[in-house]
Amino acid sequence: MPISTVLSDAASLACAFLFTGDPSSDIITGAGSAETALLKALIRYGRFHRIDVFGRGLSSGSEDFFGASSPRTDVRFFGTAELPTILGEAVPDVGFCPFPLIWQLAQFRDFADRPFPIIGFVHTLAHLDIRSGLERNLRSVHHDHDVALCPSTAIAKTLEKMFDGIISDFPALAERRPAIVDCRLGIDVSEFSSRNKQAARSKLDLPESEMIMLYAGRLSLASKTDLLPLVAAFAALPPRNRDLLLIVGQQQQEGTSDLLLLHAQSLGVDDRLVILDGSDRATVVNAFVAADIFISPSDNIQESFGLTILEAMAAELAIVASDWNGYRSIIDHDETGLLIPTWSLPPDPEVVQNWYYRPRSVGLHMAELTVVDPVQMAAHLRNLRDDPAKRRSLGQNARNKVQSHDWPHVLKQVEDIIQDATDAPIPIREPCLAPMAWDVWNCFDHYPGTGLPTSFEVVLTRHAEKIDLRILQRLAGLAGLDWASMEEILDGVGRSGRLTIQSSGSDSYGSSQIRATVFLIKHMVLERKE
Repeated sequence: MPISTVLSDAASLACAFLFTGDPSSDIITGAGSAETALLKALIRYGRFHRIDVFGRGLSSGSEDFFGASSPRTDVRFFGTAELPTILGEAVPDVGFCPFPLIWQLAQFRDFADRPFPIIGFVHTLAHLDIRSGLERNLRSVHHDHDVALCPSTAIAKTLEKMFDGIISDFPALAERRPAIVDCRLGIDVSEFSSRNKQAARSKLDLPESEMIMLYAGRLSLASKTDLLPLVAAFAALPPRNRDLLLIVGQQQQEGTSDLLLLHAQSLGVDDRLVILDGSDRATVVNAFVAADIFISPSDNIQESFGLTILEAMAAELAIVASDWNGYRSIIDHDETGLLIPTWSLPPDPEVVQNWYYRPRSVGLHMAELTVVDPVQMAAHLRNLRDDPAKRRSLGQNARNKVQSHDWPHVLKQVEDIIQDATDAPIPIREPCLAPMAWDVWNCFDHYPGTGLPTSFEVVLTRHAEKIDLRILQRLAGLAGLDWASMEEILDGVGRSGRLTIQSSGSDSYGSSQIRATVFLIKHMVLERKE
């Protein structure tokens, strides 16, 4: 069914939404913000005749938080404990919840006098209990008429791989496999309609005339993005006036801001780095309006799509981003932004074994084996800084493209998916057991856009001597990487001026020498010579 099709009977449908966030919390997460944005969009633009929202701490006084003022929708808020009673009294036509938690909402389907499909939105597949959640979906009360909404082709592929692994161990579960649909997330494009750059800078106490390069997002090396290479790439730019690197985000890993400032100080650019708290939405929006260039060097498997990329497009900014997962499904290189070559190594199996007990450490470990080429990052930033016509062209093209991600347009596609899910009868399934399995690299190896060559030479960068290696030593330890191997690599390069790294196949990619080399390239201590 075409995305543009407008459902004639959408207004006759009722939906139940299992909200897993906490409106009273100041903590912002990518999944939480995406879930809240979807619910607000359904309330504001959706054409359901009733939306029942269930969640921890919700009550009839929750309307203001979600903007439940649409005259077209009857919106009611309930605590999670009220789910069985309400579903027994008023059966929805469709349910919504985070996809790994479909089993939680599906448990309550038994309280309704008829089954209904559940639309599960997938934000990330990189958290602690994702595998067990997917298995519960298949083993217990999951139906093949339920739908997984994936924000990018890459994350849909990861979900397919995960289900392949489960079903290969237990083929009887194949009939319970859900529909997996590639459905982009949306934003409110009008939120970024202001073009008053000077007013936005004044509100944030930023200089009027300097070139501002912006990163916006949560500050966490373990679960978002390692920004140390960005600071190094910024420091590598040839000086021109006084460029400014602006980082806006809520710190979710203690000490991240201090680490970035310490790194900037060692590179001599601490007076040109500004870090602002992004807890306040107005600060984030003003930062986009105030900026000239947006940069997002994502390196973490937690990143599935990139709502900040869409926001930068809506703000008509020139964008520089890693060639990573959902980013490359949004950005057309050299047309709506510039992609940075990005490549990864398989993780150390011994570190992955600790996934259950130390999930953030595993995420950081894999991120530190992902290189968003810092030399090319600096080149892209320099090209855009020095070419205002290129910045304008990329920004205008991005603004035109982002219109298709405006929430009213996105919800038309969601409504089409709902219609398909509600058209067919849903069979009753009996519980079924299945074993567990988890091959993390097989599930995420397609995220980076570039492969690692089997042989390459490395040399010291011209900025290597400025970098405080104590910072990198600490980070390597947190990521489960061998610092002694890095010292050997640096020793070898220091003696001969360059070093050839050989790898005969994917198995040797797992060696400590290869991992050490990749880490040093990532942080602009070494660079590859083709």
